[in-house]
Amino acid sequence: MRTPPIAVQRVAVWWTEEGRGARSADVRRGLPDAFPLPGLPDPGPGTPVLLHDVDLREENAYVPQETVRYAALTGVPWCLRLREHGGLLTVARSAPDGWEAFPRRWPRTLFTLRSGEVGRYRANFRFTVGRDAGRLYGDWTLRVGHGAWHTGAPAADVDDRTRLYGG
Repeated sequence: MRTPPIAVQRVAVWWTEEGRGARSADVRRGLPDAFPLPGLPDPGPGTPVLLHDVDLREENAYVPQETVRYAALTGVPWCLRLREHGGLLTVARSAPDGWEAFPRRWPRTLFTLRSGEVGRYRANFRFTVGRDAGRLYGDWTLRVGHGAWHTGAPAADVDDRTRLYGG
């Protein structure tokens, strides 16, 4: 498989209030935040974006669960907006559509990539699940590759992580 024109990988780590302790935090710190792209056939016309979602959940002992699909440039999830212009790829974050409490700085442009570059966006979240159901926490790393893919140091790096537990 050749590198897709655009690849977006989300590595999402999820835990509950019960997983807030130091032992669980140590486990989460040891988890990878990037994975190799899976081998897939080239996309069809009009679907230039490879979407690779890697879910690591507390209830599954943080074993990676991967899904892969292709999408149109306008069909990218995770509150990302992509725009190609003049050989560049601009990556922006749009307003969320759920109950997340953090981060609050959107919409805004995250970075612009030249061909051959990879950018990284990191954010964490506190979701209110229900009045009596407690909270769900998430830590995401989104990597966007523009005609390239690697898991090393990115050309652009935006970190929106915040303190999730208050204090």
